[in-house]
Amino acid sequence: MRTKKPPEDRRTANRFPIEREVHFRTIGKRKITESGLGQTINISSAGVLFTTDRSLKPGHRVELAISWPAQLNASVALQLIAQGRIVRSGDGTAAITIQHYEFRTCARNSRRSGEDGPLAMPGPAVIMPSALRVGPPRKVAEAEPSQDSRLTG
Repeated sequence: MRTKKPPEDRRTANRFPIEREVHFRTIGKRKITESGLGQTINISSAGVLFTTDRSLKPGHRVELAISWPAQLNASVALQLIAQGRIVRSGDGTAAITIQHYEFRTCARNSRRSGEDGPLAMPGPAVIMPSALRVGPPRKVAEAEPSQDSRLTG
């Protein structure tokens, strides 16, 4: 009887079993299409596997905000913001490949001292639909100098 050789592991980075709360947002054509909460199962430098209560479509862009276990200067909460694409989803989990990441400090009011609860997604890393503009650039009319500026010379 021949034994079947296990499939070759294609992962390029070691995975670490880090379980942290994660907020996710899927980003469609110029807008946020879905958002939700979950928990990381494991993290590597190349990807994240996390739980989710919905099925996420492979190929879609996603942004994760993961509460990070370490603090900056032993007092400032951090979040890992990871952006990438969903590579698989099913059975209450989703996996992404990381294309960009950065660490951010959390707002002081997003977590009370000693609390390990949910964190809000930070604003700056999110593509806001109102910030997107379609069409040719607008010409900006030059403003007339105000009376105040004429008085100060």
